[in-house]
Amino acid sequence: RPEQKQLLVVLSDGYPEVRGKSNQQSAQELRIVLQEIDHKTKIEIVGIGIESYSVADFYQHALPNVQVKDLAETLGDTLR
Repeated sequence: RPEQKQLLVVLSDGYPEVRGKSNQQSAQELRIVLQEIDHKTKIEIVGIGIESYSVADFYQHALPNVQVKDLAETLGDTLR
């Protein structure tokens, strides 16, 4: 069944790292992918930073610095 709202929740513990690539290259690749998803789909992406603020640099909808003990509650609130 087609859903009216599609949500992709990304959990992150820091900046992207890809073996063999610089941090700058990895970050740029992530931005490109996020931009493609934003332009080609209706998927809303939420980045949740697990004890990290880095999601604020990449995701339009970001919840930075979520403590591990609060992760389940944050996920539940995000999905409601």
